[in-house]
Amino acid sequence: SVPLGIKSAFAFVSSAPAILLPAATYIMLAMMRWTLPARGFATLGATAFLLTTKTTFWGGNALATFTGEFAYGWGMLAAALFLGILHKALSDGGRIWILAALAEAVVALCHGYPLLVIGFGSFAALFTSAKPLSTLRTLLQVHTLAFLLIAAWLFPLIENLPWTIPNDTPVWIDDLSVLWPRELWPFAVGLIAAGFVIWKKRFDLGGFGLLAGFALASYIGFSVADRTGLAATRFFPLLQWSIVILLGGAIGTALCHWNRQPILWVITASFATLWWCSPGLNQSSDWAQWNLSGYEAKPLWPVFQKVAAQLEGPNSAPRVLFEHDPDNTDTGSTRTLEAFPLFGTRPMLEGLYMEAAITVPFIYQVQAEISAKPSSPSSRFPSVTTSASQAIAHMKELYADTLLLRSDSMKDRFRHNTELEFVAEIEPFLILKIKDFSQQLIEPITTPLTMASQKDWIEDAFSRFRLAHPYQARQVYLPPDVTGPASVLPKENAKSTLIEFDRERLVFETNAIGQPHLIRMTYHPRWRSTTGEPIFLTEPSFMLVVPQHARMEIVFGDSLATKLGGISSILGIIFLTGAILFPRWASPHPQKFAQYHRASWLVLGTFIFTITLGTMLWWSSSERAYQTAFQLYNKHDYLAAAPLFEQAEEGRRLVPWKAEALFWAARNYELGSDRVKARALYEAFRARYMSTYSYPEVAFRLIQLDLEDKKRDEALHIFAELEKFGSENKWTVEARSVLFPK
Repeated sequence: SVPLGIKSAFAFVSSAPAILLPAATYIMLAMMRWTLPARGFATLGATAFLLTTKTTFWGGNALATFTGEFAYGWGMLAAALFLGILHKALSDGGRIWILAALAEAVVALCHGYPLLVIGFGSFAALFTSAKPLSTLRTLLQVHTLAFLLIAAWLFPLIENLPWTIPNDTPVWIDDLSVLWPRELWPFAVGLIAAGFVIWKKRFDLGGFGLLAGFALASYIGFSVADRTGLAATRFFPLLQWSIVILLGGAIGTALCHWNRQPILWVITASFATLWWCSPGLNQSSDWAQWNLSGYEAKPLWPVFQKVAAQLEGPNSAPRVLFEHDPDNTDTGSTRTLEAFPLFGTRPMLEGLYMEAAITVPFIYQVQAEISAKPSSPSSRFPSVTTSASQAIAHMKELYADTLLLRSDSMKDRFRHNTELEFVAEIEPFLILKIKDFSQQLIEPITTPLTMASQKDWIEDAFSRFRLAHPYQARQVYLPPDVTGPASVLPKENAKSTLIEFDRERLVFETNAIGQPHLIRMTYHPRWRSTTGEPIFLTEPSFMLVVPQHARMEIVFGDSLATKLGGISSILGIIFLTGAILFPRWASPHPQKFAQYHRASWLVLGTFIFTITLGTMLWWSSSERAYQTAFQLYNKHDYLAAAPLFEQAEEGRRLVPWKAEALFWAARNYELGSDRVKARALYEAFRARYMSTYSYPEVAFRLIQLDLEDKKRDEALHIFAELEKFGSENKWTVEARSVLFPK
């Protein structure tokens, strides 16, 4: 930004991956010593991948970069350069292995998913190496040095994983155009070309083992990610890119042996590729112009400034909750309002990275309660609409006193609510505020405390936030063998005062020594009291401390992971220095990689393994059972669909997805006139998944069944539960009309 200015610098950094990926691919293949035609066609494959339009939000392509995934794009660039440097290090020996380790460290600092793929996939080079032990030695040197260098970042990342919300929604692809989009169709010819060069024993693509391993690691990651808490969609672009490069290389190699002037084919194919991919090119251009033109060029920029001025305030002020609305794209994007604090406003309840904090499920639940079209991005904790009074109570719990609304329906719903007061109307936004807001960022707890295990705590906390709020007793979640704080009767006139507040430190004074205090900030084990008082996790996801001093200081400090990571990175720097000064430490002798005869067997083995693994995973997938069940449901074959939905419920891992499958199993039994089985599954749903999205309809179906069986008392009992879940929910309204017809 020093020579260019901040705006131009941001434009360059955020858009560069959408421009430089073909160049990085070409450099990688040059280091792997591919022929010019093979390099050319493979680079065209990378260009076509860049202009695909089917996987906009998955990463890698230009459209994904312009939606904000530019860190992923930089990770792919660094991964390409790493593969090229590593191949050269393995082939030529010398000190260049150090550059490979540094390139791997750069990949890690850009994005984690390319790091996982190059880390595991690089070992495939062992199968094409003439000296596997020497190759293994170099690989271990590279990964060890890279691991040590990034340890200061990696160790805290691993430590933080239990305190984040995984974005691991299962992916089921039923459209082949997603797997191999239109832009990549021409490169399918590479399958024929690969068969030709193997048959002719001309398969001589350097670094094939590394690229094949990269593709295989990406495929395995894509197949099993959702079972390990990772995002499957983040592996897929890496798989698509590596496959199209290999196919492009096969085309170039075949032409090189078939035609004496293959470079003319490359030039012709370049123009053909740009013409064939022109829709993606035009769309990328449009998105780039919109994204990089700045806030000032957006239609609602003057309104945005006025709203920001109206919401001005310090970081310690109560938070602002805004309605999610697709129409907010006229401010820049649907998520632009999250950036208000950068313009001097008070904190917004939503932040930019939804998986980063354990408060996410509760925030998106409140968002759903005040939005006509909520985003509900968390597949583990789907949000549902409740009453306006419940929304306001949840706002208070999360220390939010101001409501920013956009849609007419939400304005009508809240404008005349007696708990809110008008602040301003800056079309198209309405700003309301909670009357007599008395909650504090830090305050003595006046309700009793109950202790619970920290195992699966967030599921329990989310359910209680939905169904047991306002809390009659506040739950404290404890790790094993830890004694929780005792409930203390509230002192008269108990009061705490916030003295200092910043991102990693807060200081407060209290006159209620020995009484539990709630800190309405997200819990993390690295928060420490400087005077030694333990900090506990309490619902919904906040901190609790029992002051033993009138003045308390809470800081976000170091942990064992941060200290070990720092020490490891220092050792990495020492290792790096020693490797530069004493190259005999690790200068593998130059070696040759196997040519076509071993590479062709690797191609065949990789293909058979991949197809076998994919078939097994697909056949055993609960999603296959679910999709098959829905096909039967659409054919009205309800009694055949129901057992498959039950199978999907057993196989699925995420609670909301299990609940969805169980609901459809019960519903299909009901539609198939098996009332006994339907009732049993509805009751099972009610017992297991009461806080999930489909519960209101389940309760309504049970009420219907009870009324048909002349069990009005049971129906009324379920209706009481349903009203607590959400008195304004459409299924509650339906149940009310059935139970109390006018």
